[in-house]
Amino acid sequence: MKMAWMVAAAMLAGIRLHAGEPRLAADFNVPVCMDSQGSGDLLAVSASKEIASRMLRGIGVTLVWVHSKSCPPEAIHITLTGDTPATLRSGALAYALPYEGSYIRVFRDRIEAYRPALVPHLLAHVLVHEIIHILQGCTRHSESGVMKAHWDGEDFGRMLRSELPIAQEDIDLVHAGMEKRARLAAAHGNQGGMADNPAPAVRAPALVAAR
Repeated sequence: MKMAWMVAAAMLAGIRLHAGEPRLAADFNVPVCMDSQGSGDLLAVSASKEIASRMLRGIGVTLVWVHSKSCPPEAIHITLTGDTPATLRSGALAYALPYEGSYIRVFRDRIEAYRPALVPHLLAHVLVHEIIHILQGCTRHSESGVMKAHWDGEDFGRMLRSELPIAQEDIDLVHAGMEKRARLAAAHGNQGGMADNPAPAVRAPALVAAR
């Protein structure tokens, strides 16, 4: 597909441009589309997108938010949903499909069950966590920071003050994953995905009922 090839070519050009520089200097543009099902706090969603964009820009990834009606095929698709059944991924705030390569579902109602001041920050960190899964193309978690599998009270407190860090290992894996996506898109026109295998969802069981 011509558009996918052009995006891939731009990515590869950026990779060559930064050859020999630290990996943090990489500059990848990632189109992202978001749909919201049902009612929700639109101000919190808007704030979360700004925070998530800032966090990922700090590791050389620029999120390009695109309206869902004009979403390109190579974009990451995020769906915010409500009325989540208690039995669906109990305790999870979201999940991604990194081997499929594009889909994220965020359980908006579970995030909005937290105290209002935390909601935009928590949603931003959930978005970053799941986007990193997609960009890395794998289901791994880290011992600390954004890619930690289970956030605790200390993590939530830090979210309110600033942002959780992204480990250098995760940064390297994101850049390697983006380079791979660019090569595949250039070679195959972004066609054909791998098995639909969801990443383990980020959870925060200790504070699920917090307000």
